[in-house]
Amino acid sequence: SVSTVICHHGGARSMRPESQHKAKRLILIPILLWNRPSGWTTAELAQRFGVTQRAVQLDRAELQRPPDRIPIYSAGRRWRLAFLPADGW
Repeated sequence: SVSTVICHHGGARSMRPESQHKAKRLILIPILLWNRPSGWTTAELAQRFGVTQRAVQLDRAELQRPPDRIPIYSAGRRWRLAFLPADGW
């Protein structure tokens, strides 16, 4: 999870290279979605990170699991962040 990645004792340097890449994706995917409200396709994210579309789909599933539960939804083929209205639910 993102929380585990951020709080990981010893920093990313002690992680295996593939784990470092995944950790970066788990941090960057929500940021990319935040910065592009029109969303990203699985193919666009996979190309940006140099991984398979399946890897990005697995990242999304991980981001949506507890404890992080990043609110990512699909609008057609694009992923977007779900935002709460200013007054809450």
